[in-house]
This record gives sequence, C-alpha cells and structure tokens, in this order.
Amino acid sequence: MYYNKSKINKSIEKEKLSLIQLSQKKEKLQSKYCSNIEIIDNKTGEVKNLTYDFIQTSKDYYQNIVQRTKYLQNLNIVKSEKHIGFFITLTLPTQYHPYTNKNTNYNDKYDKDLSKNDGYKLLNQTFRKIQKDMYDNEFTKKITFDFIKVIEYHKSLTPHLHGVVWVPERLVKDFKEHLKNVFGSIKLKEIQTDKIDKVKYNKNRNIGRSEVEQIKDLKRVVPYLLKYIKKSLNPTNEKDFHLLNGWKKKNKIRTFTISNVSIPRFLYKKLYTNIGKKIDKTKEDFNILEELEKMSDIKVYYFNKDIQNTPTKIKKYGSSGGRYEVIVEVNKTDYITYKNSYTNYKKSFQKKDFNLSFILSDKEFFERDKEKFEDVNKLIIKENLTLYKIDKFIIYDKKKDKIIYNKNDFIFINNNWYFKK
Repeated sequence: MYYNKSKINKSIEKEKLSLIQLSQKKEKLQSKYCSNIEIIDNKTGEVKNLTYDFIQTSKDYYQNIVQRTKYLQNLNIVKSEKHIGFFITLTLPTQYHPYTNKNTNYNDKYDKDLSKNDGYKLLNQTFRKIQKDMYDNEFTKKITFDFIKVIEYHKSLTPHLHGVVWVPERLVKDFKEHLKNVFGSIKLKEIQTDKIDKVKYNKNRNIGRSEVEQIKDLKRVVPYLLKYIKKSLNPTNEKDFHLLNGWKKKNKIRTFTISNVSIPRFLYKKLYTNIGKKIDKTKEDFNILEELEKMSDIKVYYFNKDIQNTPTKIKKYGSSGGRYEVIVEVNKTDYITYKNSYTNYKKSFQKKDFNLSFILSDKEFFERDKEKFEDVNKLIIKENLTLYKIDKFIIYDKKKDKIIYNKNDFIFINNNWYFKK
C-alpha cells in the first residue's frame, strides 16, 4: 500500500511502462506477422509484402470516428421529430479507485479484486440502461436512443465514460425521470445557462459521481464530445499511442462505440481507398461518409453456404443513383471449418508443398474479429464462434463501364507457418 504522493506516482508510472511495453511487443508481432504475408497481383504477377503502420492505422481510425460522429449528429438534426442531445459522464464508485484526492492518498476502500475490466463493464451496463431501457408510453414500447460513447482513463488508469444520447423532444421529461431510476438514490444539483441544462448526480448507489447535460443546440453536441475523443483516441506521439493501446488490450476495453450509421467500416476503408480521390474536399462541412454514400450503390449479400447457396440476408447502403456499383458477398464460416482449413494450411507449409497452401483472402475477416485472431497460431477460439469471410468485393464504375476494383484480382498468401522457427 502506498500512502504518499511520491510512491503513488512511482506505482502509476511503473504500471504505465508495463502497458507501453505490452503494446510495443504486440505491435512488433503484428508487424512481423504482416510482413510474412505476400500479396500477388493476378493481373501483373507483381508480388509485394503486406505492410503494417500502427501510427497511420491509428490516425485513419480516428478520422473515421470523427466522420461517424458528425454523420450521426447530422442525422438527428434533420429528423422530422425534433431531438435533444444529452451529454453524459459516468465515473466508477469509490471501491474501483486505488487512490483518492488527485492521487495523493491510498484509498482504504479500494477493492483490489475489482479489475479495470470489471469497472468497464459497470460503466457500459449503466450507459446501456440509460440508452435502451426507457419505455415510450405513447407507443408502449422500449426506446433505443442513438448514441456515442467514449471510454477514457483517469490519471490512476481507472476508466470512466463520456457519451451522448439523442432524445425526442416530447420524451425529454420522461427521460429525466428515467435517469433517476437508473442512477438510484441521488442528490440533484441543477445548473442552467442559455446553452445547457446540467444536472449533477452525486453519491448514488449504482455508480460514481456523474453528470448529465442537456445540450439545447444540436450542432454543439458533437463538438462537445469531440474534445474527449481527440484527447483519448488521437495520440499525438508514439508513447501515448502505446500507453492507450496497451491499456485497451490488457484490460479488454473498447474505447469507442457508436450507433450503426452509414456504411460499415470494412466497406468504408475499401471505398475510400478506391474512389476517395473523386470526393470534392473543398466543399464546406463536407463529410466523407455522406459523400461516399452519394457516390455508391452498395449491396452486401450474406451467405451460409453450408446450408444453402442463396443469401440469408441482403443489406443495402448508399444511393441507387450512385456512380459506383458495389457488390459484396460474405460467407458465414463456423469455427470447425476454419480450424480444419488452418490445420491443412499449416501442414502444407511444413511439407513445403505450396500448391496445397491455404490462401488467405484480402482482409478475410471483419475488423470486429481482429482481436480474436491476434495470436492466431495458438487458435484460442471458442467452438461456437462464427466468422464472416468476404468472398467477393467488386467496385464497378457505371460511367466508364469498368471494374475499378476486384478483390479476386489479388491473392494473399500467409507465409507465417513457413517462416516460423
């Protein structure tokens, strides 16, 4: 136990260093893994090695987050029913904090058996109740509000949450009553200005000290949140990146979540790479997602080919009048099939029989499954896990009557088993 500021700071710095080292190790392994994957261009015969730049990946992810937050704000501004934005801050109860008084004293009430992931789960659980568990009495059904949430860490590395929900104006009064139910026994302190209505919820039984602010001008909602997004999710240097990255990975924390808006990220990345140069970036307040939607007529077909060869569902995005027609086919794959394929793949490289090698598809698995495959050599995967493999991805330029991107023009060969010593 540490009872003075100097020892507390040393303890925190030691923990930060271990997180940075954890991130550096993982990113080094990721870079090595990617460098042993060959990309073959079927048209030219050119062979390249896959590269991985974690700093650029982080910057691209941040820009995508900014575009999605602005996109969601714009959607709520133009809705036929007027909406009000509520900015929410949630902190954890005393037992989750190892130190008190700005890290000057050890907290005797701290429960060392409660992990940062436990705190993360409590924050998410509370926010989920705010966002999903209110009834619209007029229609006698549950309301699910559009939302954005960001998880940050205190100086002590304990997580806290900032979020936004958009509430129909006719339900604002009911929503405030709903908040009281979520927070439990509370003391209220209301602060009103011409810009916000703020209510502080102090020392309640369900969560730590928290605040809810009603934002009167919807155009201010995202700028209000972006300062936290920028601070948390846009590291300015390599050290800060590794600290955030290590903190996320060690504690299994997802730092950013948003309502489903616009095109999924796996589509966004491919579209931006191939047609992003066509976007007029000189327009005032342009949004990349909105522009890509206008330009693209997208259909994603989901298959389960073990059962049938017809799509189980079809999702459409973008505009039917868009210049670019995008066709994507996704195949649902179960764990056993994947494991058998990977076992055969391993054996083929051990025998140096390249004709039998298991060839990975371009960006074979969705971004959301990336964490599950970080240590793919160990195949630590639950048997009920479902994977989604992209079998087809075509971008067709209607104006030029030309296919400008075909996923099957490229083959990715994973040499990691062959090069493993």
